[in-house]
Amino acid sequence: LESEKLALSVTEMLSLFLSRQVLSPLIGTQYGDGLATALDKIKAMLPGKALSYFDGLDDNLLVKSMARHDYSGRNKQIQIINQAMSEGRVLQIRYKSASKKRMFDARFHPYGLVFFGMNLYCIGYLAEYEEVRTLKVVRFQGVELTAEKFERPVTFSLASHMQGAFGIIRGEKIQTVKVKFTGWAATNVREQQWHPSQKILKDRSSGKQDFVVATFELSDTTEFKRWLLGFSGHAVVLAPKALANELKNEFRAACGAYGVRCKGQA
Repeated sequence: LESEKLALSVTEMLSLFLSRQVLSPLIGTQYGDGLATALDKIKAMLPGKALSYFDGLDDNLLVKSMARHDYSGRNKQIQIINQAMSEGRVLQIRYKSASKKRMFDARFHPYGLVFFGMNLYCIGYLAEYEEVRTLKVVRFQGVELTAEKFERPVTFSLASHMQGAFGIIRGEKIQTVKVKFTGWAATNVREQQWHPSQKILKDRSSGKQDFVVATFELSDTTEFKRWLLGFSGHAVVLAPKALANELKNEFRAACGAYGVRCKGQA
């Protein structure tokens, strides 16, 4: 597709329309609206014949996601966060902590934003705890720009910071987790790279033996444990023993909730 000011291939246009669906939770914010206006400008440059190619694209290509937040009412907050990041200015925030079950006010140095699982997170130095923390944007109850300046550490990298996290939660010390997946869970792990560190050590899919043994290098196992629980008995932790015991307790608690006595329970 060509015009005097723009030359885009069909593949490039498809990618842009796909990204519009991927960023749909951010419609109403500067990120989602920026993409929408960019697409409108592109379409205005294209001839009618070219535009007709994309008329039914939404019916032919769908990005489906699970639960997500509506960020349209938080555009002002996101703009302030972006301004603070670009100008190196400290934020005065009011935040609703899910883990502490309380609201608190604090000074916050925003280092960057992470869009994960259809949710937007802000990573930065939280003076309340004197350490770098990950805050969920929908839990900001107030965001004010201050005149106070901060300097983002030159060694800080969003990618490196999140390296050991299975999802968005990270810890300090990396540990190797070894898991045996059987049946449909083994197929699932064969087909997808769930974490950059995922390595398959054993893979047997012949006959009645259908299993995969894989390792993961993780700094926190909170989200990983939730993921494993979704496989039920088709995922067994081989190491570390502490994580295996945590999962045993989770399954025993689930049995109790359904009034079922698990093997080994008194």
